[in-house]
Amino acid sequence: MNKKRKLIWQIFPSFLLITLLSLTAVTSYSNRYFKTFFLQYSEKELTIQTQLLEKKFGHILKARPDTGLEKLVALIDPLCKEIGLETGTRATVIMPDGLVVGDSFGDISTMENHASRPEIAKALGTMKGVSIRYSATLDNQMMYIALPVVKDDEVIAVVRTAVSISAIDQEI
Repeated sequence: MNKKRKLIWQIFPSFLLITLLSLTAVTSYSNRYFKTFFLQYSEKELTIQTQLLEKKFGHILKARPDTGLEKLVALIDPLCKEIGLETGTRATVIMPDGLVVGDSFGDISTMENHASRPEIAKALGTMKGVSIRYSATLDNQMMYIALPVVKDDEVIAVVRTAVSISAIDQEI
């Protein structure tokens, strides 16, 4: 009886270690898988929202032949703020020179030039821009999607949407 107990206690630590290592590996893999899944889902949803906003803002921007900057800001910024309140998504409209003319959550008069932001730079090249980075304006980790507004084969503005991904990190 005593020998069986000793044999069990000799085997038990090995089995415990193997079990703990297996659980750690499965948990790590699951966390990475679910984070990737939720990020891909968020990107698809945000892309759809951006496409809808590109159409909405595109009509406004394409219809203004020589509207002054003040009039453009007066038209677009309140619309961005309304969209932000209704959807909880950050919406930003940026001119090709990087000037922000509308933002749902920020004060555009204090915003720096956005032309060098990775998602904006890609959209200015007529492609969809995607970026996950820190937002100084919102003090949060965000996912950004940017699409160009094109008129006569020229980018006349960029529409960008963003959502916080900090909630995904907290949940996982």
